[in-house]
Amino acid sequence: MYAARYRHLTSRVTPTPAQTAVAGAILRQLYAVVTQQRAWDPTIAAPGTTSWKAISATTAA
Repeated sequence: MYAARYRHLTSRVTPTPAQTAVAGAILRQLYAVVTQQRAWDPTIAAPGTTSWKAISATTAA
């Protein structure tokens, strides 16, 4: 998933911003795993996800 996202981004921008975006997605996922003790969820790592707590509440129910 991250490799595909990186390839897509590098077709639009230089590698540095693409790496930053992918790193942000990885950090969002790690934060959710560590603080919520959740399994990997591609919804949380999706680009543009800013409110993962709301996603967590709806998927946990």
